[in-house]
Amino acid sequence: MAKKEFKNFFLATISYSLGWLVYFIYTNSDPIINFFEPLKLSLKNNYRRDADIYSLLQIYLLSDKASIFKYISIASIFFINLFFLIRINKQSSTFLKISLVLICPLFFFPYSNYDYVLLFPLTCYSLLKFDSSLNKINFFFVMYIFYLSRIVKHLLDIYWLYQPLLMSSIIFIIYQNTRKNKETI
Repeated sequence: MAKKEFKNFFLATISYSLGWLVYFIYTNSDPIINFFEPLKLSLKNNYRRDADIYSLLQIYLLSDKASIFKYISIASIFFINLFFLIRINKQSSTFLKISLVLICPLFFFPYSNYDYVLLFPLTCYSLLKFDSSLNKINFFFVMYIFYLSRIVKHLLDIYWLYQPLLMSSIIFIIYQNTRKNKETI
């Protein structure tokens, strides 16, 4: 069993590695620097939002602190994320596992509006199992995010409250799905 999982991991890594290779050849840049640029961008003060754990830590707790605390916060977020991934892995449905794993970056790290595409597998799963009330909540939540959230956000004009509520909704969905859904697909 372990050999098959390693083989699947290796096969999944091939597409990532090819994309990385094409990118640094196309941009004529150093591959090692290129690999760590997303982390470097995250550690800058000007790249933070207000709807994820990392950004909230940077805004409220670590804004004027040394960079060692930023690394500690990243490590802490990694371990919390690992906790959720272990909890998600206990699900019997592979499709649900994929859907929930893709939601985790929206909760833990800075993202832009186009990153909401990570909610698409949850939408598909929810439509597939629409008879469940939890999946109806999931589906309508994703539809709200895709079509109404920006309008409501601008109409209410309370960014400081709106984004943390949205983040709380995402973690609620992760928690509820890991708690109740035990079916297989």
